[in-house]
Amino acid sequence: MPEDYVVTYLLMRGYSYGDARRKAGEILDLMELKSVARSPMSRVSGGMAKRAMLAMVLSAEDAEVFFLNEPPPGLDIRSRMIF
Repeated sequence: MPEDYVVTYLLMRGYSYGDARRKAGEILDLMELKSVARSPMSRVSGGMAKRAMLAMVLSAEDAEVFFLNEPPPGLDIRSRMIF
């Protein structure tokens, strides 16, 4: 589930469980993934799975710079323009 990916990542970065759940909800909403937040990753489209991975990385507020190795492949055209 995309939500689990983000929450787990934030827990590993030192967030409390409550803060991780809150932050995951915010970032999934921002990345337009709320509708699939609790769907199994096997049922999420490739583009949404890619957005879930981006949401996971971008959810941590403590980074000033993010280096992303070719994030657009796998994203639909609309997502490429937005994100």
